[in-house]
Amino acid sequence: MKKRKSRIEKKSPFTAFTDEVTAAYRNHRYELAESIYEKHRLKMTVNERGEAEQMVRWVRDFDPDPMYGRMSGPETPGLFLVYRELKKTGSGSVDILMDYLEADRRFFGSGYIKEAILQLLKKSSIEIRPHDARRLRRLILAVVRETPKRHTRYYWRLAPRVSDSGFIEEINQLTRHPLSYVRDNATALKLVLQSAKEIEG
Repeated sequence: MKKRKSRIEKKSPFTAFTDEVTAAYRNHRYELAESIYEKHRLKMTVNERGEAEQMVRWVRDFDPDPMYGRMSGPETPGLFLVYRELKKTGSGSVDILMDYLEADRRFFGSGYIKEAILQLLKKSSIEIRPHDARRLRRLILAVVRETPKRHTRYYWRLAPRVSDSGFIEEINQLTRHPLSYVRDNATALKLVLQSAKEIEG
């Protein structure tokens, strides 16, 4: 009795395309999407090509930066593009990032965005101009007068980059503030500034 040969089903061009694009996406090889599409395009139906092109656009434009999702909502128009450019190249205006910090809008995930911006501004590769430093000093002093939040410590870490003698004097005065949480904030920030000065010295 003859054994039947097992028949392996051949993948359709569209299925082969989606499998290969999915593998590229999982391996963070987003740039391969277009070449995979070109390889299978002529063998697909018109409808399949439309779907495939949409998938290519999504994969190609996908940004693996963890802040992409948080900064791409309606509350933060244009914010992620500026953040990404500064993060990648170190060049560009920090005005939009500063505007976001000053506006202090509250929505789901807003604190995480502040943390990411403050961590970025702390980097020596990011240029902070004199008027940017003034804005940041005002912001930090305002945060000292608020009840502490999760992102408060990120302001303290940034402070040594923008500190000057007048700023230090204001912090010293706030350590004697009548409200205990303001005194605690000012004392914590003063310790960070002293520690940074010792490291530089």
